[in-house]
Amino acid sequence: MVDPCTYARRSPEGIEVMAMWVDNLLLFASNKSLINKLKLELKSVFEITDLGEPAKIIGIEIKRDRKKGTIMISQKQYIESILQKEGLTDAHPVAMPMDPNVQLQPSEGEDQDKSNSFASLIGSLMYLAVATRLDIAYAIFRLGLYMANSLMSHWVATKQVLQYLSGTWSYGITYQAAEVKPDKAQFFGYSDASYANNDDTTSISGYVFSMGGGVVTHQMCLVLWTWRKLADETNAKNAPKIC
Repeated sequence: MVDPCTYARRSPEGIEVMAMWVDNLLLFASNKSLINKLKLELKSVFEITDLGEPAKIIGIEIKRDRKKGTIMISQKQYIESILQKEGLTDAHPVAMPMDPNVQLQPSEGEDQDKSNSFASLIGSLMYLAVATRLDIAYAIFRLGLYMANSLMSHWVATKQVLQYLSGTWSYGITYQAAEVKPDKAQFFGYSDASYANNDDTTSISGYVFSMGGGVVTHQMCLVLWTWRKLADETNAKNAPKIC
């Protein structure tokens, strides 16, 4: 498995997966007998407590509907705690997490925020964007570029993200069982780049993969376009450089 905290085992009986975070474990298997077998193996080596079907782990809420064959993950309480901390529990909701026409610039003067409150807030929102709220990932990626030199304009843009969350706090990612909808078992991947339309003419490249009707992994990357002068050429050649 790619995630260092996730372990998988295949056998003629099926597949077993164990996801671990510190002292919290999530167990998955092809059938119930495999789950019980894995629990007994773990109990023979470690002292563990079986809490039954999971409802929440590391701030992520899990809701399973067996009749519909769905599992939904969300962070409703986590969002509420952020809004409460920022005094925006009654904020007026907006339809988009970021204005597509907003221009963000780094601070070079004395007006920049010297505290770490902006960085702390972006860090909290970043966990949300990575875990269950891909819809704010682009906005948080852009705002995260100014954590060390934030201005009032960056705070205003971040407030819009919070206003958006106040109206969409119940959103999450839903996965559909293949037995219910076979087409959902397909694995899809998408990638794209913004082609130098960022605030400082850099590009943002990213990818997203989904299965079961929900996102399973995604990532963004800043791409810098630099001019490299070759020894045997008089003109500079445009070449991409990923940082």
